[in-house]
Amino acid sequence: MSGENADFAILTLPDGRTHNIRTYKGTAGEEIFLDIRDLQAKCNAFTYDPGFGCTASCSSSITFIDGGKGICLYRGIPIEDLCENSSFLEVSYLLMTGELPTARELELFSHEIKQNLLVHEKLKKMFENFRMDAHPMAIMVAVTGALSAFFSELDQTDTTFRWLAAVRMVAKFPTLAALAYKTHLGEPPVWPQAKLSFAENFLHMMFSTPLEEYKVNPFHARAIDAFLILHADHEQNASTSTVRIAGSSQANPYACIAAGIASLWGPAHGGANEAVIKMLEEIGHKEEIPEFLEKVKRKETRLMGFGHRVYKNFDPRAKQMKKLAHQILNDLEVADPSLELAMDLERIALEDEYFTKRKLYPNVDFYSGIILRAIGIPTNMFTVMFAMARCVGWCSHWLEMHLEDQMRIGRPRQLYVGSTRRPFIPISQRGERGGSSQSTDLAEIEIVGGDERRHRSVKGTIADEERLPRSSQLLAAPQRQLFARSASASRIFVTGRTSVLPAPLEAHSQSKGRVSHFIQGLAAKTNTSFQMSVPDDEGPSKRMVTPKMAQNLLPSQ
Repeated sequence: MSGENADFAILTLPDGRTHNIRTYKGTAGEEIFLDIRDLQAKCNAFTYDPGFGCTASCSSSITFIDGGKGICLYRGIPIEDLCENSSFLEVSYLLMTGELPTARELELFSHEIKQNLLVHEKLKKMFENFRMDAHPMAIMVAVTGALSAFFSELDQTDTTFRWLAAVRMVAKFPTLAALAYKTHLGEPPVWPQAKLSFAENFLHMMFSTPLEEYKVNPFHARAIDAFLILHADHEQNASTSTVRIAGSSQANPYACIAAGIASLWGPAHGGANEAVIKMLEEIGHKEEIPEFLEKVKRKETRLMGFGHRVYKNFDPRAKQMKKLAHQILNDLEVADPSLELAMDLERIALEDEYFTKRKLYPNVDFYSGIILRAIGIPTNMFTVMFAMARCVGWCSHWLEMHLEDQMRIGRPRQLYVGSTRRPFIPISQRGERGGSSQSTDLAEIEIVGGDERRHRSVKGTIADEERLPRSSQLLAAPQRQLFARSASASRIFVTGRTSVLPAPLEAHSQSKGRVSHFIQGLAAKTNTSFQMSVPDDEGPSKRMVTPKMAQNLLPSQ
């Protein structure tokens, strides 16, 4: 790039051709974005970015994050200001429309939400058919998608219909969430009341019973409101991107939100606050923290609630969560050992250069589970709470994408690493998987671990069935097998310090490329560097495969 404010970057291809790429900068932040939309048409080239860590899939005016400076803005307003001075419905209106509401607009919006709190009686009957031990998130995926059957008349070209769909989804989510919880308990449903606020209604539906009405604690309601604000949106995370991809096909909006819920359910996305509680329970006492952190350094366990994909500084939401945790426990005069343990863990970890060097600071999940548990929310509802907050963000992005002049269906490309063209073999000639067949020769694999080695080459399979010395840590248990298969009978030498190998690993193919892919998988799964030697007609071809290379080469599973 010729200069910081250049309009174009120049891409030089391996064959010497050059291509001008237009550059953009957002209204905030220092990042430069390269517009590669014509790269295929003009260069027959694509970018490769697993996990989309360096790829902007859309433009958006909803949320801005500066991970280096620890900044999070909703429509330009710092999230800290909104958490301390606003309500969840006010923030919802802001995210969905772009502006804070006037007093009259907030009154009308609140009324519209309350008018849509109830769910159809036939939808309610769906809950009766779930098992009592069904996870609340499983129920939420099902019933949210089922809303499509009750509101299938939506005209997505009409802004009024789109707004109504978003309002319905935000309004009905707490009702559906409370019904999922009651189903799990085997208790009858409790319905919302018009006199209660959004957060108060949720707590009322969660904890009231036919025998006794739950008296909503105002501190609890305020904590729920703050929790929802802090989790309402966070740019293009996995679940929001899922909603956008589904929405790009013009799918029913309730089906899009159900897809977002399913994505959020993954433990790598929405289950971190529950994992923090389990970690604190595992540590148990302050005296055990140093030993626990040593285990983290040895990679024997994970430090949950620290570090973030985007924030390389303190998560601004975590600061608010920590403050909120102190407030609610002080106001309720509750002594929670988990909070004291969490504070000690944070202090000790941040005094350790190992964690500060890696920029592992507490994130929003570190204190949120403590707050939810203090209110009485069970751990299996933590991710549902996350989804209830993020629902307004999903709806905001769905509304925004429909305002684009030319909304295009999402269609990522791939780097193909599979077999090249090969003949179809009739089933009668294929033999047994992993066994011998007339047309199958097998590669030889030499595995060196520690100061001893095991080598076995047989017709039909290659199997290391013996436990290697503990010093090599190659196999976690006896009878674990390693298979590779290649019609070319290439010799592969694998060397290096090997960590515990999950088993079985298996690769089947008629090509050398697949054997190479197998070694890449071995490197990725064992976090080990390997030297690979594959003889061919022109002599041995050697290459080094490192874990980082392997992770970049292999497609996500």
